[in-house]
Order: sequence, then structure tokens, then C-alpha cells
Amino acid sequence: MTDQPTKQRILIVDDDVYNRDFYKELLIDAGFAIETAANGDECIARLQSDDPYDLILLDVVMPVKDGLETLKEMQNKEYRKRHGPIYMLSALGQDSVLSEAKLQGSTGYIIKTDITPEQLVAKITGIFHDQSKSTKPS
Repeated sequence: MTDQPTKQRILIVDDDVYNRDFYKELLIDAGFAIETAANGDECIARLQSDDPYDLILLDVVMPVKDGLETLKEMQNKEYRKRHGPIYMLSALGQDSVLSEAKLQGSTGYIIKTDITPEQLVAKITGIFHDQSKSTKPS
């Protein structure tokens, strides 16, 4: 029996159940291991207790605790260091919000309304490809 490579783990945080389920199925079909959370509080709880995630996709606008509040809460926390980069999910390209997210620790963003399913998979695959290049010894 051969060892299967470990699937890259992604946490999708979005209050819209349709988006959450759509992204989950799309990314599972692309070979990723997916967990979901419906708001910032659920995200924080998962980050504190779950095994490390390789990528976090965090919606900007959510009830209970939005994406910016979630970023602020997890900034400089010990549990945050165990997880991979955070990419903000936004329905709009709100430059001021996305700039603030960058200051709070996000790595980048994905505009949900401007991306096809194939482009989303390619973007996430590219994120992991870029990470693997930057962590390989020269």
C-alpha cells in the first residue's frame, strides 16, 4: 500500500450557505480537503482547535463577526501562526476594505463576482504552487 499525499486543507468562511457549499464541492472535486465556517466566531474556534489549514478563504461581509473583525481578533495570536495565508472573499472590489484587510494580515483577495469556477480552482492551485516555490530551499 502506498502513502497518499496529504491533501491541502482549506477553511472556507462565508455566511452565504450557497457560496459555502458551492466552493466546498468545487474544491473537493479539485482534490482539496475542505472545512467550512459560517462566520468569524466559527472561524476563530476552528483555528484554535483544528489541525493547521494551508489556506483560509475569509468573506469580508458576514453577520456576527465580519472578515475584518475576524482578522483583527486573530492578529498576533499564537494559534494564527499554525495556519497558512488568508485570502479575503469579496463580492465587490472595495479597495479601502481590502487595503485594511492587508494591513490586518490578509495575503490577498478574490473577487467572487469576477471569477469563474475554473478560475477559482486555478487561483487556489497557483497560491499553493507559489507557496511551495517560496518554501523550497535554493
